[in-house]
Amino acid sequence: MEIRSLVTPLLGFALLLSACADRQASPDVPEPELHFSITEGNIYNEFYRDGAVAAHTVLTSGAKPRLIVAYPAGNSGVSLWFEEAESIATWAKPTHMRPVTEARQTGTLYGVAMDLRVDAPSLALENVVLGNIRVIRTYLHEKTLDARLSVKPQRDGDAFVWSRARLDGVGGYKIALTPTGDTRVENETGSFRLVAGSSGQLTFHLTALTGDTPLTPLTRNRLLLPSAAQDELSRDILAFLSYEEKLLAGSWRFNTYFGRDTLLTTALLMPVLQDSAVDAAIGSVIDRLADTGGVAHEEDIGEFAVIRQLELGGLAEAKPVYDYAMVDEDYMLTPVLARYVSSKQNGPKNLATLLADKTATGETYGDVLMRNVGLVLASAKAFASTPVATNLISIEEGMRVGEWRDSQEGLGNGKYAYSVNAVLVPAALEAIAQLNEAGVLAPYAEVDAVTAAADYARVWADKAPELFDVNIMADQAKAEVSAYARAQGVPSEEAQAQLGADGVSFPALALDASGQPIPVVHSDPGFLLFFRDPSPELIESSLVDVFRPFPAGLMTPVGMVVANPAFASDELEAIFTKGHYHGPVVWPWQQAMMAAGLKRQLSRDDLPRATREKLAAYQDALWQVIDAGHNVKTAELWSWEYQDGAYLPAAYGQGAGHLTESNAAQLWSTVYLAVQKPEAGLAMK
Repeated sequence: MEIRSLVTPLLGFALLLSACADRQASPDVPEPELHFSITEGNIYNEFYRDGAVAAHTVLTSGAKPRLIVAYPAGNSGVSLWFEEAESIATWAKPTHMRPVTEARQTGTLYGVAMDLRVDAPSLALENVVLGNIRVIRTYLHEKTLDARLSVKPQRDGDAFVWSRARLDGVGGYKIALTPTGDTRVENETGSFRLVAGSSGQLTFHLTALTGDTPLTPLTRNRLLLPSAAQDELSRDILAFLSYEEKLLAGSWRFNTYFGRDTLLTTALLMPVLQDSAVDAAIGSVIDRLADTGGVAHEEDIGEFAVIRQLELGGLAEAKPVYDYAMVDEDYMLTPVLARYVSSKQNGPKNLATLLADKTATGETYGDVLMRNVGLVLASAKAFASTPVATNLISIEEGMRVGEWRDSQEGLGNGKYAYSVNAVLVPAALEAIAQLNEAGVLAPYAEVDAVTAAADYARVWADKAPELFDVNIMADQAKAEVSAYARAQGVPSEEAQAQLGADGVSFPALALDASGQPIPVVHSDPGFLLFFRDPSPELIESSLVDVFRPFPAGLMTPVGMVVANPAFASDELEAIFTKGHYHGPVVWPWQQAMMAAGLKRQLSRDDLPRATREKLAAYQDALWQVIDAGHNVKTAELWSWEYQDGAYLPAAYGQGAGHLTESNAAQLWSTVYLAVQKPEAGLAMK
């Protein structure tokens, strides 16, 4: 058994992240192709894949324990939710896990069976939720459930069974619970309670099944090159989330396609990905492009698609519904394709071959791609002609989200995101020009259709970033850092010492509707370093505040936080707390992108030595905090606590004021397989 762990005190729980490769199947059951576990705070996660069966079991201990089994098939799941117990209930690891199938007239069900133990004298069942993960997520946050999806237990010998068909009559979902040992069930007057005997422990056998269509795994021999880091946990997570049909964003909450996650992960992993994996990822994005050329953000599939079709007045059918509300993804596709062409040995040839493939409707991928190229050029034209704030790319009207900081508070109520306008639009335009020069667009576009890209890119690169400039006088900056530090209960002496007489200058997180900068320090200059080759002046002005110590900048001993509202209003500070999804919390992929961007810039031969020295120092500082969080880097994100004079990492979603929870397995958190620490002394060579 291999175990990695980091233990710190946290709100009565230990923050423990571990991965184990031990097999827990019965001796007479062959070992599955994939079986590993991760413990994060008070949540134990076990991942299992064997043939058509792929399942993620989530066991949450605490006063209100719960059990979820999530499946990549159809983004589906089954779950048991318990009422608040008199004492803390603690799950033990599942044992004797094995794959299970069950034939029905409506289709085969696939899942897992296991033996479970909970250290608790009794537990009363609050609800059973079967169906799509979107429905289970809604129950997590709102405790509401569509009446059509409600189920009651039935007896089958010693087992209690919750089962129903999918709303379109296809497949279905099932949980079967059989008490074992001295555990008994009280099931009277509509209630269901597990009661322990003299052992004081609840034990039962569980079978959990879904009838949604299994995906086709991208086998390990088609995923990574030998140069990928020997990080078994990251390799396991990437394998669990990788399929021929698509890459999954994360488990348990996002077991389906997300365009942004696919593109960013592919870009960051590109140096160590096999061509077959790159092609699968890019193909999944092109397959889902809108007629307008927009990149799909997310998909409603399985039973949630049935629900959406019924809401739209259609038939009860599982026809996917795609979400195109995000704007950043539209400007990521061509930069990733340009990276494919420039970074792979046979990149131009491979991409040309992929673009010649056809979609299910008979269009070539190249023809579909040109819709995205057309969208980028058309949307960039106004600012290229008249570079004013109101001609930037805004999030959709009536929306508060539009790029990766997609919580309601993430952009600070901004309308024009820095990441989109200062980086991704010019990067997309530059990429179109590069793809055209490489000849891969020639079979699908007239030359005149894309020649404007380079001209547009120069205007955007020159004029857009300056609209986000924030400048704060030294006295005001020091006063605001002091006040913010007191509010957060953290020291500010080191941060104050790095605030010079010239004050602070940094790019705003976003612009509001009137074009005014929202003065939140943020980590998105990582996009700038990773996707573009900016001027030395822009590099330095964009990074100095990022690399100042928190609470003036973003650097803490437990990681680079993604936002710091120290210089913003009290109202904005209130929505950028360490309990907010995009507040001063650590997202490992953002650190990885910054690290990859620093490496990219240091590989240039056109930067002055002074700039290179600063980049090298930033690289050293960043890798110090990345290394400090090594044992939690595969999580979706983490928060922190300041206790006894030290910053401590905290499992996100398990502390007071945390608004959601973190995935234990996140696609873009596997990118350290490619983003690796540079050898000492190489940065300045």
